[in-house]
Amino acid sequence: MIGRSTECEVSLNDTFLSTEHARLEQRGTNWVLEDLNSTNGTYLNGFEVRAVTEVHDGDLIRVGRVELKVLLG
Repeated sequence: MIGRSTECEVSLNDTFLSTEHARLEQRGTNWVLEDLNSTNGTYLNGFEVRAVTEVHDGDLIRVGRVELKVLLG
């Protein structure tokens, strides 16, 4: 879970983030990203995430004003 809440595994101090903003999780051998109805949206490589979307090594996730680079291994 990515968000502003201290209960999230990735807790970020950014007022543009929702309390629980997005979920990044492993499903089998794949990683997927899901926006949790956040106010400002979740973006993967510059495109808004509107459904559960597969994530790959080197992808860029933007939540609020924070950009995260995915490093898988």
